[in-house]
Amino acid sequence: MKGIDIGRSAAIILQTRILDVLALVLLSLPAFVLFFRKGIPGWVITTVFFCVVLVMVPIGTVALDKNKKFSDVLDKLMNKFRHKFLKLAVEKTKAAYEGYHEIVSDQNLLVASVLLSIMIWLLDVLTCYGVSIAVGAQISIIAIILAVSIGNLGKIAPITPGAAGIYEGILAAVLVFFGVSFDIAIVIAILDHAIKKAFTLAFSMPATL
Repeated sequence: MKGIDIGRSAAIILQTRILDVLALVLLSLPAFVLFFRKGIPGWVITTVFFCVVLVMVPIGTVALDKNKKFSDVLDKLMNKFRHKFLKLAVEKTKAAYEGYHEIVSDQNLLVASVLLSIMIWLLDVLTCYGVSIAVGAQISIIAIILAVSIGNLGKIAPITPGAAGIYEGILAAVLVFFGVSFDIAIVIAILDHAIKKAFTLAFSMPATL
């Protein structure tokens, strides 16, 4: 709508999601170190491992393809296709790849983006921590960091609108693992998600209109 090419738009959206995942993984690392002796559930380790791979594949591809050889491969592929739709699909894929390559290749921009993303997610964690204090729960900030991180990593591919129910379930499960009673964990999870969704809607609705 604002005149940005669809390929570059796709690259921006992809990098935004990758930065989210990277920041959440980095934030959860201290919790893994501190609570390693307690034994982290297997499904949590699997989730984090999957997310690490998800981050490394696109960034690693760009790092190894400094001369944009993959872009040349897409060029040759585009010339081979005769069908208009297939040619268009490859053309947009090439534009998205080149846009993403440009974003990741700028090291200063990449470092600044990662730091900003970590800061944003820290504020997200503090919101949940504030909710836990409001309901009178005594929970370690490290436990909250892990719970919020895993909760958000778990809704990367949401199966419900806004990941409603998914986030709450995962967040509550992690809090229970750290000794929080189930009823308190559910209250914290529902309030935390509701506050964040209200904040999102408060800004997105006027922008959409």
